[in-house]
Amino acid sequence: MHKNICWSARAILCSVVLNPSTALAADALAYGPAAAWVVPQQAPAAASGESGAPLRILLTDVQLNLAPTVSESYFDNVLLIQTPQGLAGTGNIAVSWRPETDLLTVHKLRILRADKEIDVLGSGQTFSILRREDKLEYAALSGLLTAVIQPEGLQVGDRVELAYTLKRTDALLGGVPEQLVATQPGAALARVHLRARWPADYKLTWRASFLDGLQESRVGDAIEVSTTRDNDEPLVQPVGAPARFAAIRLLQISGHTSWGEISRLLFPLFDRASKLSRTSPLQTEVARIRAAAPNARGRIEAALRLVQDQIRYVYLGMNDARIVPADVETTWSRRFGDCKAKTALLLALLRELDVEAEPVAVSSVAGDALPARLPMIGMFNHVLVRATLAGKTYWLDGSRSGDRQLDDLSVPNYRWGLPLRAAGAELLKIEAVPLSSPISETRITVDASAGPSAPATFRAETLLRADAATVMQQAISALTEKQRDTALRAYWTRQSYWSHNWDEVTLRAVKSEFDDTRGILRLSMEGQGTMNWQGDQHLMWPLCVGNGNVVDYKREPGPNSDAPYLTDFPAYTRISERIKLPYGGVGFSIVGNDVDRTIAGVHYQRSARINKDELSAEASVRSLDAEFPASEAPAAQKALHELSDDLLYAKLPATGSPDAAAATPATISPPLDSLDPCMTTTADADQQASASAVTPAGTSIKLLTITPPAGTNVRKETVLVADLAYAVKDFEPSRFKVMAQFDTNRGTTTDGTFKNYPVLKAAAGKLRFCFPLAHIWDGPEMKRPLSVRFFLNRMYDGGMSKVIAHTDPLLYPTEDPHPAPLSK
Repeated sequence: MHKNICWSARAILCSVVLNPSTALAADALAYGPAAAWVVPQQAPAAASGESGAPLRILLTDVQLNLAPTVSESYFDNVLLIQTPQGLAGTGNIAVSWRPETDLLTVHKLRILRADKEIDVLGSGQTFSILRREDKLEYAALSGLLTAVIQPEGLQVGDRVELAYTLKRTDALLGGVPEQLVATQPGAALARVHLRARWPADYKLTWRASFLDGLQESRVGDAIEVSTTRDNDEPLVQPVGAPARFAAIRLLQISGHTSWGEISRLLFPLFDRASKLSRTSPLQTEVARIRAAAPNARGRIEAALRLVQDQIRYVYLGMNDARIVPADVETTWSRRFGDCKAKTALLLALLRELDVEAEPVAVSSVAGDALPARLPMIGMFNHVLVRATLAGKTYWLDGSRSGDRQLDDLSVPNYRWGLPLRAAGAELLKIEAVPLSSPISETRITVDASAGPSAPATFRAETLLRADAATVMQQAISALTEKQRDTALRAYWTRQSYWSHNWDEVTLRAVKSEFDDTRGILRLSMEGQGTMNWQGDQHLMWPLCVGNGNVVDYKREPGPNSDAPYLTDFPAYTRISERIKLPYGGVGFSIVGNDVDRTIAGVHYQRSARINKDELSAEASVRSLDAEFPASEAPAAQKALHELSDDLLYAKLPATGSPDAAAATPATISPPLDSLDPCMTTTADADQQASASAVTPAGTSIKLLTITPPAGTNVRKETVLVADLAYAVKDFEPSRFKVMAQFDTNRGTTTDGTFKNYPVLKAAAGKLRFCFPLAHIWDGPEMKRPLSVRFFLNRMYDGGMSKVIAHTDPLLYPTEDPHPAPLSK
């Protein structure tokens, strides 16, 4: 389980400033004019083009004055309030800074209304200073201060302008400037002005993307890069593309010459922090690990477990702690630390245990775009340990929890990392590999031997591994026994298989077991219910591997529209189901194809077999690649649609077939439905054949005859036999069925335990339908006299259906009154 807030990074309006720093600045807000180096800009009087957004950005002005140790960032933003919703966006203005390094000076806050200018600060309003920690839920303390103000009297049509300068004094690691300036990619910008300057005798490198017209020039004793752009429309993003293909108007500036320089700068910080003295209390832990674990593998696992389990995660971002890791003695004494402190502690333990290991800085934000960035310390927000054992690399993360065995560790999907070494190192590609074990593995066992419509018993268990197991276990372990039982029952009843394909489900027992040595959580349940048969077929929903995987791989024309598509990588799920069939399995069959296909970088597998009285099926979905080419997208989309339509069903024996006759020997007690002479009826063969050639003008169902007639006194043993005519416009085979529904005292309808409905094979025809009243007789909610209607239903994927036509209700008095429920 990851925590990605452990290395300082912060955003200020449209600029991202990522500089380490140490020097003292100011806890208070300053007011005054802009510095002489600033070149003031004017917002356009009117923005061209139309924008129905609540706010229109008329001016974004970012100017930078860069030098070693001290840098200044000037911001001027003008917003036009266009709708009442836009008032909320400007009604609360906030600016944050780091008090130990930054001096924040506000130059102006004004409202422009027609020809009138309202000086908000001059009218007596002031900013309030707050210590606002917005990531406490991640155990992160940044130390930022925030100045907030709510301008009074704002109206639709107002222009709001805020200008301020952030001066940062930075002496840590040489105070080398590094800046990222990115305009809002999803906003229309009436005017953008970007400008950066630095001493001509100081070497800085800059790089720009999607900023045509950015020019470098010599102005006096300074180098400047600048551009002014009007009417920038939002860039169209390549949907589903890796981060390196994002369309962002971005200016990068850095004083670092290479990633190797940054590697050399950061190495001593971790080297010093991971020094372990001979008298350290941690030496006792080292000796304990060495004695308990006979080999290097066991010692690495024990050291990682100590750091994950005994040092709780807390990020302290004040002062140098944003970059400098706490030393091991401090971390062990506190029993808390962030990713840097945990990495230093793990390095110290591994060094004492004679394991080769090194720190590697990574970015959870930049991902595969990291090589396209200029070298900057601020690009990194996390750090791992790269350990080597018998020539194999293992990635250890002390900020996670629940990692137990090296063979179960997956390669993290950060894409790139920077090893921190005394001699320096360049970026290292971190290539995740397909998972060898499923993250989620479910096994379902059903005993339906009593009959298709009789109650069936079932057992199911799900094994969760890696983060899925850790997160779930943490949630479960925080509950009381009663709460845990309730939560587990809710977990199982939410699964679509039980909610869509079973009726009258009762969970008898639920259980969770956590194997702490392997980090595997086992969730299990057992219960009883009635399998939902759509006509003569039962949908095996969990085995429908393509369902839910249909993706629209269409992109709007724009930059990088031919970029590859990302997959859910690495991912791996597997599910199996075994059903003990009625009648010894005689006559049962499987509808649906075996699957063994790789589509869009994902391997789909499914197989199903009937062996004597058992139907067994298994399916898995496993991603093999992190991305796939855009050129393959049309074919992949077509293939995923085909896979989604290839559902898997268990099919009952055909009525009247030799197999069906053999399925009910005298030694087997058949379910109630099989005693009925017309349990599964279909449209008349001649009528069906003639109807298949015509398209009905409308949809209808009509009662022709029924026995016994309406108004007859009926008993529990009575069987209603109805002859019906139907017609379906826009017919699709196996998508429509006829049902009988009885009114209840609650204003709903029910069919009780009856589920074996005929599925229509033609667009129009006649059918004979039989319904034994025993299926609904004992329901305490049944309305008396009985009121029955026949429904024509359209079926959808997932077991859902919709009534599209029905007959008028028929009333049947009951000869023997339904017994009243016992009073308490």
